[in-house]
Amino acid sequence: MTTFPEYLRTHRASAGMLQRDLARAIGVDVPMYSRFEHGERRPRREQVVKLARLLGTDVDEMVALWLAQEAHDVIATDRLAGRALQVLREMFGTGDNTPVEVASTAPEREPASRQVGAAMTVADDVPRTLIARVRGAGRAPYYVRGDAARVMNTMEDSSVDCIVTTPPYWSLREHGKEGISDMTPEAYSDMLLSMTAAARRVLKPSGSLWLNVADACVAGSLIGLPQRLVTRMVSEQGWLLRNEVVWRKGSGGDTAADHLQRSHEMLYHFTLSDEYYCDDDALRREYNERGTTTTGGSTRSGVTGSRYFQRIRQLTTLSDAEKVAAERALRDTIARVEAGEVNDYRMFFRGETVAVDNQSERARAIAKQGFYIMTNNRLGAAPPDVWTISPERSPIEKYNVAPNELYRWPVIMTCPPDGIVLDPYCGTGTACVVAYNVGRRAIGIDINEDYLRRARRRVEPQTLSLFD
Repeated sequence: MTTFPEYLRTHRASAGMLQRDLARAIGVDVPMYSRFEHGERRPRREQVVKLARLLGTDVDEMVALWLAQEAHDVIATDRLAGRALQVLREMFGTGDNTPVEVASTAPEREPASRQVGAAMTVADDVPRTLIARVRGAGRAPYYVRGDAARVMNTMEDSSVDCIVTTPPYWSLREHGKEGISDMTPEAYSDMLLSMTAAARRVLKPSGSLWLNVADACVAGSLIGLPQRLVTRMVSEQGWLLRNEVVWRKGSGGDTAADHLQRSHEMLYHFTLSDEYYCDDDALRREYNERGTTTTGGSTRSGVTGSRYFQRIRQLTTLSDAEKVAAERALRDTIARVEAGEVNDYRMFFRGETVAVDNQSERARAIAKQGFYIMTNNRLGAAPPDVWTISPERSPIEKYNVAPNELYRWPVIMTCPPDGIVLDPYCGTGTACVVAYNVGRRAIGIDINEDYLRRARRRVEPQTLSLFD
C-alpha cells in the first residue's frame, strides 16, 4: 500500500520538480518540505491540496492518503489499534473491503430566519464562493458568524488584499462563546496558526497581514506569546515580517509594585513576498496632513548643488570615474527636486562619513561607488514604528475595542482603493468600519452574534456611485 510520503516523492519525481520549487509554492522552507516526504512532519490539508494541483495528480486521492497517514501515525503503535479500526468501520457502516465516502463536515446553511441581517451567514455554508457574494452585496461591510479558519475556507484563493485583526486575548477574560481562557498557550497559538495558514491561501500575492497580539502572564511571568507566534509563522509558514509596530497605549492604570507599567502591545505586519502593495504616498500624506509631523522645510543642500559639485572635485577618496558618476547622480537628483518629486536631499562621500551600521543602504553604497544621496520625500516623513494611540472605551463589560487609528494606517497603506479588507476576529467591527470609511470593501468574521449585531449598527449608509 502506498503511503502519503511515498506518493508525494513519486509524483514529484514524475513531474520533474525540485523540492525547493514545491516548498516555495506552499510557503515552507526546503528542510520542512523534506520532512513531509520522509514522514517526519505532516503538511496542512490546504498544503496537500495545493501540492496535488501542482503535481497534476488526483486531489481526493492525495488528501485520502494524507488522512490515512495521519490516522496511522496516531494509532499505529497503540495496542488497541485493531479495535479502533473495527470501531471506525462500524461508525461508517462498512465492511472490511468497502470504500468509505464521508460526507462533508460543513454544516448546512442556517435558515434565513436565524441569520443576522441580510449579509450574514454561518461558516462553511457553500464552498469558496464568499468573495463573489461580497462583491455582489454593495459597499457595506459583509459580516459572517463562525470560526475564523472555517469561514476563511469558504473564500476563494488569492482573493483578499489586506487582513487586519486583533485576536481575543488569551487567558485574561471570556469573549462570549470563544472560551479563550480554557486554552493552553500552545492551543491558543495553534488556533491563531490555523487562521494564519488560511490567511496565506486567501491573501493575494501582493497582500498584507497586520496582526495585533498581546502578551500574557503566568505566575507573574510574561510568557512571550507574540514572539512565539511570530517565530512559528516565519519558520513554519514562510511569512515575511515587514514591520514590528509598538502600539503605545499610554497609562493603563497598572499599579503593581513588582514590574513596570505595561502600556504597549505589538502590531506585526507580514507579507507573502517582497513585492507587496504599498501606497507610500497615501500613507505619508495621511500621516503628515494630520499634523503628526512637519512637512517641507528649507533644503540643506541648496537646489543648485554648487557646494556638492565643488566638494566632489576636491575629494581625494574618489576615483575619476566615481567623481563622474557622483556628478551625474547629483544632476539627476537636482532635476527631481525641481520637478517636485523630492523635497530635499543630502549627499555623503567615502572618507567623510562614518556609518553606524556597516550593513545599511548608505554604508553599502559608499563602499561600492564612493557616494550616497539621501532624498526626502516631497510628502514628508513616513510614520515611525511606535504609534501612540489611546484605547477606546467599550460599551461591553470586559471587552476591549481596538481604536480606529490603529487600523487606519495599515488599511490606507496596504489595501488598494478597490480592494477587500478582512478581519477574522472582527468583534464589534472596528476594522470593517475603518475600511468602509476610507472606501474599501470589508469582511468581518466573529463567532459572537451579539458583537456582529453591534458591528452592523456602526456603519452609516453611504450613497453609491452610479458607476460603481
